[in-house]
Amino acid sequence: MNNEKSKYFNPLSDWRETICVGDILIMPSGSWRAVRTVKYWPDDDWCKSRRGLLAYIDFAIRRCSWTGRPETTVSRQTIKKWSKLQGARAKLNTDADKKLLDDIERKLRFSKESYNYDCCDAKSFI
Repeated sequence: MNNEKSKYFNPLSDWRETICVGDILIMPSGSWRAVRTVKYWPDDDWCKSRRGLLAYIDFAIRRCSWTGRPETTVSRQTIKKWSKLQGARAKLNTDADKKLLDDIERKLRFSKESYNYDCCDAKSFI
């Protein structure tokens, strides 16, 4: 049965299942975005060796929104028409990158702490 299922469904046949933090994705408009965080759905019972299917990714925000947050979350379906810049990965190791990651983690924890950046500050990030 396992071989039969894997013949019809291979999670790694979709490029979105290979996304990692730091990957550069290209939007349909041609803009480049660096992946800040990645969340995968849990593994399926029949496929314990895989990490699961991509659920969502976070980027630095491009323009201010009503939330004021410095990041935006994008779902698996939204990036279907995007592409991945092969062989390129941003290091994301500057102090500013670390503060932005801290802001993203605060959002994920539903923290009431204030953010390091607001959306106007984050527009300069890739």
